[in-house]
Amino acid sequence: MTQAAFHKSQVGLSAASAMMMFMAVAAVIIPYLYSELRRVGEPIYRPRGVTPVPKVSTLSDEEISEIIEMALSDHTSFAQIEALYGLRDKDVKALMRRNLKRGSYEAWRRRVRAFSDRRATYK
Repeated sequence: MTQAAFHKSQVGLSAASAMMMFMAVAAVIIPYLYSELRRVGEPIYRPRGVTPVPKVSTLSDEEISEIIEMALSDHTSFAQIEALYGLRDKDVKALMRRNLKRGSYEAWRRRVRAFSDRRATYK
């Protein structure tokens, strides 16, 4: 394959042409990537029908209080919290860990695990 393009005596020419092709591609790709990635806060790709997940830090104190109340309730599942607030179960657990005392959080996790063993649709 390389014999058809360059002979052994033309290694320098082949290296130079490869570098020129690389630089031409880089001259097009780098400005494009820079313009796409410099938009802070905007995702580059989001599948259709998927809403962005709100970060816990953007929630108000009232919303955090409601999420904690829902999570402590035995009648509310993680799926219902996700439907209302867009927080996955790991986000709810992190929020609970930050806002509850250690013993309260551990007791809540034990209760959730025990209840989930009995009923698969629960948290």
